[in-house]
Amino acid sequence: MAEKGSDSRVVRIESGIKNLDIGWEYTNEDIVALISGLKEIPTQGGGFLGIGSFHNLDIALDRGAEAVALLDVSKDVCNVNQGILEVAEKTEAFEDMLPHVREYVQKKAILEDAVFEEYITTGIKLGSRIPLSWAKDLQSFLRLKQLISECKLAVAHANITKPSTLTRVGKFFASFDAPLSFANISNVESQDFTARRAIAKIPQSLYQAGGTNDTLVISSMGTQRPLPKDFTYQVLQPPISPLQPNKTFYWFEYNFLLRRLGDFSQEGPIIVPEDPIF
Repeated sequence: MAEKGSDSRVVRIESGIKNLDIGWEYTNEDIVALISGLKEIPTQGGGFLGIGSFHNLDIALDRGAEAVALLDVSKDVCNVNQGILEVAEKTEAFEDMLPHVREYVQKKAILEDAVFEEYITTGIKLGSRIPLSWAKDLQSFLRLKQLISECKLAVAHANITKPSTLTRVGKFFASFDAPLSFANISNVESQDFTARRAIAKIPQSLYQAGGTNDTLVISSMGTQRPLPKDFTYQVLQPPISPLQPNKTFYWFEYNFLLRRLGDFSQEGPIIVPEDPIF
């Protein structure tokens, strides 16, 4: 089902997919705002699946996840996530955690030191920031260490639009009796209007990963066009300002949305009417 390094208890799940170099080694979203938007949501525990970088750890810990899988189609992103988790695994003293993470980020040239400091505090010019709670808060640090020591934290190289690649992820959650409570799919649902047929398979993939109709799916959705009214979702916070000053990416504001997987499965991806379906 999964592999662990000889000296690590971080679980590695390989689905056999072709590597796609389209991921980000850090998020371009405001995770502080997302977590704030979730504060009125009572759901806690269970499994947590997050697409993208290690920012998902903050969301998973905030939700009290009992097992966590960080998933991406990019092996580079997966390797960075694995490296960050192994740094956490090897760090014994809480006060050493933040310096060790900073050293790893510098070594891998993920973010320059000054930018990293903004990334975990006020936010960088992209508009993105993360709490990095597990390097700043003792209880979060201890909880992350516990998840790793119990082999309840996995890095999965898989494709959310290909349900069969999530089979091993589902077995991972099932082995801890942790059905999927939350899935953070970031902007996958809306990022490519030419891939709607593939994106329509996301619900099937999440069921394959251990989801139920009550699994809560988090997504980010641009506000460049009005959200359709004939879908069931909750907007978690007011629109967030543009992320890229040069307007190369995400030049529009965006929201974080929350949907039940059952509604997502029945209604399909949120598609503005004029967008083609391929």
